[in-house]
Amino acid sequence: MASVTWDGLDDLEEELGKLPADLAQAGGALATESAEQAAVEIKAAYPYRDDVTHKAYAARGWATHLRDGVIVREKRLDYGKVVYLMNTAPYAYAYESGRRKGKHGTTPARPTFIPIRNRYQRDMNELLKRLLESRGLKVSGDAQT
Repeated sequence: MASVTWDGLDDLEEELGKLPADLAQAGGALATESAEQAAVEIKAAYPYRDDVTHKAYAARGWATHLRDGVIVREKRLDYGKVVYLMNTAPYAYAYESGRRKGKHGTTPARPTFIPIRNRYQRDMNELLKRLLESRGLKVSGDAQT
């Protein structure tokens, strides 16, 4: 009768069992670092109160609120975490996309948050892809932002 002996199968099963937790920890750290770096760059890109060119923004202190509104929050999951990068200032959307014929007239769009966030997200996706490949996993395709 023929038989097959697996040498190292127990070690392989043990390593495969640890893989999700290891990837979750490493991937979560990458996501947090990316969001925190993006937040720093976004805050730096928003105008200071002194250099705001539109009087409506300056008069209401919106420049400081735009900076203060940029936050990073995390939600832990069973295998990993979700990292949120957001601007909680009530007029962040109006600053980003502009307004037409509002109470205070027309304001131009000043894309700041979204372009920076998208760039960091693309870079993070590439780092996550490399992380998976470094653990011997095959990754195909690219994540879109």
